[in-house]
Amino acid sequence: MSEKQYTLAPDEKATQVMVGTADTLFWGALVTKEQVRLSSFLTTLAEDFVPFHNVKILFLAPAQQMAKGAAATGAVVSASSLAARSFLGRLLQNPLVMFGIGIAVGYSVHKYRKEIIGAANRVAEKGKDFVLQQRESLEDIVAETRESDA
Repeated sequence: MSEKQYTLAPDEKATQVMVGTADTLFWGALVTKEQVRLSSFLTTLAEDFVPFHNVKILFLAPAQQMAKGAAATGAVVSASSLAARSFLGRLLQNPLVMFGIGIAVGYSVHKYRKEIIGAANRVAEKGKDFVLQQRESLEDIVAETRESDA
């Protein structure tokens, strides 16, 4: 483990966290206020950025795993996260901004409600189909196992 390169304030804590995307894994120390629940932070506040320290990156695509700039990319992710945190934090604390976002989201949801409902129904149907396919596959495996045992 490398030496920590940051100083915690008395009301802060550092937690080791791993975050994954479709083709990349990031892990490092996540610094938050002592009172912040980490699960709440990662599911609500961390939608746009995660302020890692001592970040490490694993590219899951084979061509990118050997990238020489992984450390530099990690530094850029960390630095940009800290800059974005201060600006977005102040912006999102403004009640007029939040009210405007609420109106815009409400209008969009109302305008596209039929498409949203249709998409949700399609996803639910695909989920049911997937479960049925998995059930059939499992039944086939169990039947093959019973045949080989007999």
